[in-house]
Amino acid sequence: MVRHGRRSGLLSVAFAVGLISAAGTISLHSCQLFVAVASGFNKLASGPSRARGHSVPRRAEEVEVVRSIALVKVEQDIEIKLAEAEKSNDTKRITELARLLVLAKASEGAAAWQSTAELRETVGNSIAKTLSEFVGKENYDINDVAKMVDTRLTTAVSAVENVYLTREAAASAPPGSNPIVLSDVMTPVVAGIAEGVNSGVTAFTGKEKYEFGDISMEADKRAKAAIALMLGKEEYQFGDISKAAAAKTMDAVASSVTSFTGKEEYKFGDISKTLLRNALNFLEKDDDKKK
Repeated sequence: MVRHGRRSGLLSVAFAVGLISAAGTISLHSCQLFVAVASGFNKLASGPSRARGHSVPRRAEEVEVVRSIALVKVEQDIEIKLAEAEKSNDTKRITELARLLVLAKASEGAAAWQSTAELRETVGNSIAKTLSEFVGKENYDINDVAKMVDTRLTTAVSAVENVYLTREAAASAPPGSNPIVLSDVMTPVVAGIAEGVNSGVTAFTGKEKYEFGDISMEADKRAKAAIALMLGKEEYQFGDISKAAAAKTMDAVASSVTSFTGKEEYKFGDISKTLLRNALNFLEKDDDKKK
């Protein structure tokens, strides 16, 4: 079946506005500075990008990237079961659920960097649906869960409009469309899921002793490390998904953040703070010239 294409787009100025909205109102000079920076982001965003060494389709829709509601719901369900297992001191069940929680949290990264809203929803919902089937189960291998996630996700993504099985098929897409090759979506996602499984297995061997609530914190830590690796970051905060994941899918933008803020480790808000600091410095210099 021939799939119709979608128009590709650049990272919008609106996205950059979102980056500094929390910083409050700034002066005209600050706005001029912001426009220059936003323009720079657009130029950087127009280039190709990669994640974990694999080609990543550019975002075709200028929308805010948000956490997968379906995956967050699964995480909450797992934590409820985990609390029950902790109270009954069921070590085996705790280990299974802890690993599942790491996989669920790590999967948020797989959904977040997708190039369109439809793909983000498809990936997030498909993974969440599969993981939810294991929340109430016992005696399963987390690797089998990952394989089922991969199989079902491949089927779900293949059904998305404008996704082609091969590059040859994508080459026949209508002129001006934005064809997406299935492997470009699945390869890094599968790698990310595998990283989540490895992190979960490494962290929870079934021999550890945790205090109540410690497991959720450890799962969170392990998942962040897995997502950070997938997004090409040294450190990841879950707030990055809702506020800055779009930029993290582009190596050019990621490197520009480092050079712009002067920090190797980026956290949301650094750009806002840097913009304000530079704006204030600009105003101070302007005042000095008038004296």
